[in-house]
Amino acid sequence: MNLIPAQVFGRGGSHAVFLAAAAMLFSGCTTPIRVPISSDSRTQLGAVNGIVGLRQQEIGTSINRSNVSAATGGGLIAAIVDMSVDNARAKKAESAVTSVRDALVNYQPGNVLAGDLQKALASVPGVNPSHVDVRQIIDPKTTGAWIQGSGGASVLLVTLDYKLSPNFDSIIVSAEVSLHPGGDRLGKIAQTKSDLPPLVYYNVLSCTGSLPGLTGQQTPDGMARLWAANGGQPARMVLDAGLQELAAMIAYDLTAPAPPEGEAYKAPDGAEKRLATVYGTMDTTFQGYIEHKADGWIWVRLPAGQLSAVAQ
Repeated sequence: MNLIPAQVFGRGGSHAVFLAAAAMLFSGCTTPIRVPISSDSRTQLGAVNGIVGLRQQEIGTSINRSNVSAATGGGLIAAIVDMSVDNARAKKAESAVTSVRDALVNYQPGNVLAGDLQKALASVPGVNPSHVDVRQIIDPKTTGAWIQGSGGASVLLVTLDYKLSPNFDSIIVSAEVSLHPGGDRLGKIAQTKSDLPPLVYYNVLSCTGSLPGLTGQQTPDGMARLWAANGGQPARMVLDAGLQELAAMIAYDLTAPAPPEGEAYKAPDGAEKRLATVYGTMDTTFQGYIEHKADGWIWVRLPAGQLSAVAQ
């Protein structure tokens, strides 16, 4: 897929007014987290090794967190209520997800993404790894050891996460992606991030895919049964599509330009705006703009530079 960064726009869907207001508030004072890499720097990387790092073996779950503290102004009692509600929701989600995990017991998302990355990166000058390994992350020091032990080669590290949405109607695949120059290359422009060696590219990307043909409301237990049907075929199909799209997004973002220094990613003239979620320790919704729309997916660029795709 050959795309021209920040040139293709589409139309987003409608959203609740209060969410839009909150997203606009968040986006007004955002410091970019994305570290872009120039075409000149890419040519100086030398040999590049690709690594897909896995923190988990099974599909994860997420919850809608309690916001009693935020609604009441905080305090010990409100914090205890939030913790109790979150724990109860997490237990229900873990109980409901069992059938999906059983159906995906032989599914290897790291291997799927590695193959997709190998194909997608073939068209990115300077970042075309000869191979992409899949490795298990043990602790925060693991990835640093991989990079430092690369034998002088540069390393493209893709730390993968995959989970069900709180109501189980979507599967989210996301990745923290960083590019680390080998040897003493590009040392003058390298930046740092927590728990990572010096890097010259960084971003967080995600894809959200929904269960095809879903009609009407379903409980999480009912959704889990649908995902797990036929040996998990629906879940595997959505995961395959999401991982392939994630690989295309990574290849694209490695060539996408940066905004003026220190500025957030603002919507270009004529771009459609849309809410999208940043996935991580705390999933947070922001208003961004549609940067690409094709093949059943919409890519939303968020104010800090993250890229979030939603299946249409």
